[in-house]
Amino acid sequence: MPASKPAIPLEPLSPLGPPDPSIPQAAEMIGVSERTMRRAIERGEVEAYKLLGNTRVKLASLHMFLQRARSVPLKLLPPASPGKRLRGRPKRSDYAASAE
Repeated sequence: MPASKPAIPLEPLSPLGPPDPSIPQAAEMIGVSERTMRRAIERGEVEAYKLLGNTRVKLASLHMFLQRARSVPLKLLPPASPGKRLRGRPKRSDYAASAE
């Protein structure tokens, strides 16, 4: 009986953990564009470093960035009055009424 192949390829694991992703890989991981990732690095929201000429994003910094992004409350539209449907863009008066 021939030996079956393992379901998971056996690769040596680094004692340091998974390698830090490149900018395109990090952007794909969190679902943003490469340009958005570069802007976050430029603003200091995500830590990155150069390794042999390639920019790598620190995984821990990427996880913290995601947690901060998820904790920012979204601006919601003001509640519509009963029987009134909002169509198109909300007017400034709609926001002023909800602030009171």
